[in-house]
Amino acid sequence: MVRLPFNLTMIRLSLRALLVGAVLVVLMAVLISRLREDVVTYQSEARGTDQIEQLYRLINSLQGHRDRSIAWLAGTADRREELLNQAMEVRNALTAVQQVLPPHRLAGARWNEAVAGWSDIDADGLEWVMSENYRRHTEVIANFLALVVDVADDSRLTLDEHIDTYYLQDMVVNRLPALQEVLSHHRALGVLALMQPKFRPQVTEYIRPMIDQLSLARAAHGQTFARLQDNVPELRGEFDRVHKELDERLLALADTMDREFINGRYAITGEVFFAQVSEIVEASQHMAYQTFVPELKRRLDLRVREAQKMMLFVALAVVTAILSLHSLGNQIRRNARELRSSNEALQAENALRRQTEDELRVSMQAAVIANRAKSEFLANLSHEVRTPLNGILGMADLLSMSELDAEQGALLKEMASSGKALKGLLDRIIDFTHIEAGAISLAMDPFAVGSMVDQSVNRYRTNAEAKALTLAAEYAPDLPEIVVGDERRVQQALECLLDNAIKFTDTGSVRIDVSGRVLDTERIALYLGVSDTGIGVPTDKRQFIFDSFTQADGSITRRVGGNGLGLAIARRLAQLMGGSVTLSDREGGGSLFALEVVIGRFADEL
Repeated sequence: MVRLPFNLTMIRLSLRALLVGAVLVVLMAVLISRLREDVVTYQSEARGTDQIEQLYRLINSLQGHRDRSIAWLAGTADRREELLNQAMEVRNALTAVQQVLPPHRLAGARWNEAVAGWSDIDADGLEWVMSENYRRHTEVIANFLALVVDVADDSRLTLDEHIDTYYLQDMVVNRLPALQEVLSHHRALGVLALMQPKFRPQVTEYIRPMIDQLSLARAAHGQTFARLQDNVPELRGEFDRVHKELDERLLALADTMDREFINGRYAITGEVFFAQVSEIVEASQHMAYQTFVPELKRRLDLRVREAQKMMLFVALAVVTAILSLHSLGNQIRRNARELRSSNEALQAENALRRQTEDELRVSMQAAVIANRAKSEFLANLSHEVRTPLNGILGMADLLSMSELDAEQGALLKEMASSGKALKGLLDRIIDFTHIEAGAISLAMDPFAVGSMVDQSVNRYRTNAEAKALTLAAEYAPDLPEIVVGDERRVQQALECLLDNAIKFTDTGSVRIDVSGRVLDTERIALYLGVSDTGIGVPTDKRQFIFDSFTQADGSITRRVGGNGLGLAIARRLAQLMGGSVTLSDREGGGSLFALEVVIGRFADEL
C-alpha cells in the first residue's frame, strides 16, 4: 500500500480550522466591543434622564415660585404661606439636583450663575418691584433650561439612534419644558393684569405674542406626539389619551386669553385664572413624570440589559469556539494516527471504516450546529446593521421636512430609497434565520383572501408598470370569501413568489390564480399560482432553486438584483402551514410557481 502524506493533511486541516476560528474570534471581539460601547451609551443616557428629571422638577418649582410671587406682589395677601412653601420646595429641588449633576456641571458658570440668582430672589425677591422680580426669576429659569440641554448633550440623549427613544427624549428635553415655560408666563402676566388694572395696557402687549408662542408650542407638542404614536405603537392609545386631554385644555386657555385680555373683558378673577392655568401646568407635569420619563427610563434600561445579555452570549461563544478548536486539533491528530495505523494493518480496515462513518455522522451534526450558529450570528449582525440604518432613515425623514432645493431633495429621496431597499434585505435575512431556527408561530385569525391578494397586487403594481408588465389576479368562482389562518405569513410567501416573477420577467405579464380545495369539514387547501412569461428555469437548476442564497442564473441576478432567499422563504413558510411550493416550467417560455397551504374554514362559510 502507498503511504499517504497524513502529516501534511493534518497540518492543512489544522491551519484551516485555526483560520476559521481566528476569524470567528475576531468578529466576536468586534461585536463585544460594539456591545460594550452600546452599554456605556445607554447607561449614560439613563443617567442623563435622571439628571434631567431632577432639573425638570426644579424648573417647575421655580416657575411656581415666580407666578406666586407676582400674584402676591399684585395684592394677593393670602398667598404668603403658599409662597413660603413654594420657596422651600425650590430649595429641596435644588439639593436634589446637586446630588445627581456631574462635578464639571456643578463647577460651571451656568450652574453657579443660576444658584446665585436664586439666592438673591430667596433673600430679597419680595422687596423688589414686580418687573424686577419677574425678570430675575425668568433669567434663573432660562439658565436651568439651558442646563437641561447641556446634560442631554453630555449624556448623548440628543444623538440617540433609536427612533422611539429619540422622540421620547425630545418630548422630555425640549417640548414639555418649553410648553411649561410658556404656560407659566401666561399664569403670571394674566394674574397681574386681572389684579392690577393699571398694568393692563402694558401686559396686553406682552400677552399678544405670548398667545402666538402658545400656539407654536402646542403645534410642536402635537407634532412630537404624532411621531411617538407612529414609532411607539404599543403605547399609541395612552399617548392619544393624554395628548387629547392636554390639547383640549390648551385650546380652552387660548380662548380665555383671547376673550379676557385681547378683547378686554377682564370678567374672571385672578384666583380663577391662576387655578385654570395651574391645572394645565400640573397636567403637563403629571404627563412628564408619570408617562414620558418612566417610559424613556424603561426603554433605556431594557437596552442595557439586552446588550449585556448579548455580550454574555458572545463571550460564551468565544470560549466555546476556543474549546472546540482545541478539541478539533486533538481529533485531527487522533484521526491521523488511526489512518497511519490502517496503512500498516490491513486487518483493521473494516473497523476503521465503521469508525470513519461514525465520525462522519458526528461531523454532519457539527455542520448542522455550525450552520445554525452561522444563521444566529448573521441575524445578530443584521440587527446591528439595522439599528444604525433605522437611525439614518429616521434622520432622512426629519431632513425631508426641512427646506431643500431640488437637487438636495432628489439626493435625499435616492438615499431614503436605497436605505429602505437595504432594510428590506436585512428584514428578509432575519425572517429566514427565524424560520431556520423554528422561532415562528402561526396565527389562526379570519381574513379575506381576495383583499389580501389585491393588497399584494397593488403593492407590486408600480414595479410591474416600471417594466411595462401586465399584473392581474384571477379568482375561482367557488373561492371562499373568508378563511382562517396566518394572513401575514400567507401574504409573505405569495409576495416572495410575486417579487421573483416580476424581477425575472422583462416582457409580457405576471398573473396570480387563486382557488380553494376542500379537504374536510374544517380545512381547505388554498392555492395561489404565480405564472409569468419570463426567462424560465433551466431543468438542471430546478433541484436547488429553492435552496437558500441560490439563483438559477448568476449573471441575470447581478443585473436584476436579489439575494436568493425569496423562494427559500416561500417554501419554508408553505411547509410550516402544511403545504408546499412547486415549479412547473418550460425553459424560455415562462414559469409557474404554485403555492398551496392548508388553512381553516370560516364558520360562516361552512
